[in-house]
Amino acid sequence: MDRLAEIRSSGYSVTSGELDPEVLGIAAPIRDEAGTVVAAVSVAAVASRVPADRQPQVVDQVLDAAREITAGLALIAG
Repeated sequence: MDRLAEIRSSGYSVTSGELDPEVLGIAAPIRDEAGTVVAAVSVAAVASRVPADRQPQVVDQVLDAAREITAGLALIAG
C-alpha cells in the first residue's frame, strides 16, 4: 500500500526523521461539512521523548483534537 493510501486508511500520519532525524510528527486532518480536508492538527516532538509504546496515545489525542475541531467547524457552518 502506498504511503498516501495508508494515511487515508488510518486517518492519520506518523513521521519520524523525515525533515530532522530527531523529530517525530503525528498529524490528522480537519474536514469541512462536505468532508473535504481544509486543515490539519499536528504534534511535533523530539523522537526520544515519545517512545514507540506511547505513540498510540499521542495518535489518539491528535485524532480526538481533529475530530473536535471538525465538529466545531460543522457547528459554525451550521
